[in-house]
Amino acid sequence: MAVFLLAAVMISGCVGSKIPSEQILRIAPRQAAAMQANSTGDGTLGTSHRFGGPLILMENFESFPALDRSAVMMARGNVLTPSTRWYWEGAPASIATVSIASSLQANREYTLVWPARNRQEHQAVLTGRVERFEVREHESEMVISLRMALWTERGKVLLLTRSVDVHEPLSAMTPQAIADAASKGMASAAQSVGEWLKTEGLQAIAAQH
Repeated sequence: MAVFLLAAVMISGCVGSKIPSEQILRIAPRQAAAMQANSTGDGTLGTSHRFGGPLILMENFESFPALDRSAVMMARGNVLTPSTRWYWEGAPASIATVSIASSLQANREYTLVWPARNRQEHQAVLTGRVERFEVREHESEMVISLRMALWTERGKVLLLTRSVDVHEPLSAMTPQAIADAASKGMASAAQSVGEWLKTEGLQAIAAQH
C-alpha cells in the first residue's frame, strides 16, 4: 500500500510539474542590415541594386550535416549536444546566408546579387560554409566559424579563400544572452567578410579581367 501511494505521489508530481517550453532565438543583424540598406537606398534584403565595380553572385551557404538543424548546439570540449529547449529561427547556414547577404548588398564598391541568378552576367561567385555555430559552455562564449571562397564566373576557377572565426563572450547562460552574442558575432563576421571582399577580393577579380 505504501509503495502504491508513493508511486501515485510521484506520478501526480510529474503530471503537475511545468515542462520547460521551447524558445526561439532570433539573430538581430539581418534586420539591422536591411534597415540600414533601406535608409541609405543601397539595397534591401534579397534585392540588389547596380553599383560600380564587378557584379558578384552569392550562393546560399552550406554547413556540415550536423549543423543542418535549428537546435542551438551546446559544446563541451569536442562534444556537441543539440539543445531540446533553445532553437534558432533557422539552420545556421540559412542565418549566415541572409545576414552576410544583407550586409554585403549595402556596399557600393561592387554589386552583390542574392539569391544568385546563374544566367545573369557576372564577374565572380561568392560561396560560404558554416563550420561552427555553437555555444561553448565552459568558456561561456558563442563561436561562429565561416569558410568563404571567391570564384571566377560560374565557379570555374578558385580565386581566394578566407576563414572567419568569431568568439563572442556570453554575459550569462540564458537564451537572451546567447541571442545577443550570436547577433554580435554575425555582425562581426559580416564585417570581416565585407572588408576581405573589398580589398583582396576586388584585387583578385580585377587581375582576371
